[in-house]
Amino acid sequence: MMVSRIPVLCALALGAAGLPAGGAAAQEVVSQPVVQALPSAEVQRLNRALVALAKTPRDRAALVEAGQAALGVDDLEAAIGFFGRAADVESGHPDVALGLGAVYLRAGRAGEALLQFDRALAAGADERSVLTDRALSLDLVGEGAAAQTAYLRALELDPANDEARRRLAVSYAIAGNRARFEDTLRPLLDRRDLAAQRARAFGLAIMGESDRAGAIVEQVMPRDIATRLVPYLGYMPRLTKQQQAAAANLGIFPRSADIGRDDPRLARFAAEERADSRLAPDVGGARE
Repeated sequence: MMVSRIPVLCALALGAAGLPAGGAAAQEVVSQPVVQALPSAEVQRLNRALVALAKTPRDRAALVEAGQAALGVDDLEAAIGFFGRAADVESGHPDVALGLGAVYLRAGRAGEALLQFDRALAAGADERSVLTDRALSLDLVGEGAAAQTAYLRALELDPANDEARRRLAVSYAIAGNRARFEDTLRPLLDRRDLAAQRARAFGLAIMGESDRAGAIVEQVMPRDIATRLVPYLGYMPRLTKQQQAAAANLGIFPRSADIGRDDPRLARFAAEERADSRLAPDVGGARE
């Protein structure tokens, strides 16, 4: 629940903290510094968004900001609630569809994410804000060639888009294209980009080199994370392409019973829903 992860705003009022008042006690409080850890930037952003929403609860921009802030603290339930309310206010706005797409993607609901990203583009969203996540959604529904085309377009628009470059490299690994996998990552590896090292480890594991992948993970990641992750790397060649994309990019691994088995409804849902959306005049956001 969101309350368990977000500091209550009124706790900032010192009077509510039970501090002593009056005379010597007050002097004691003033004379001693109070050391209190500040909330993270993401939590501060969400707190500001909640304050704004308290004043204007049906403001579309404020709801979108709150949804994005909730995503920043990984509270998907809160994020879908904020974006859903924004869709009620102004369903055709590209930021609403983009936000819904981002939530669905983070939750591994790639077909619904792809539909929302297509709606965002149709509503006039900047390609640079959509293509990297839309490409991953394509990988997650098994459309690897289309995903790579979208990643390349994202890099054409913004050559400094490192996330698109890392995801493209993983997509090449899934396709079995070792040369392009290595070439795509090389500029980031030369800069000692740790996220690129993680992508390289997953790519090598996907292509059957779990020992090399494990060595990289143990070298660049904290020991507790590496210890948990290394055993999964050995399973990567057994996963379907869609499962490989989810594991490498989102950290979503299938249950043991589902290893190597895709849900056939996923790609069909994506294709059918996108076909239907091209016929519909309304580009409003879907509700969960």
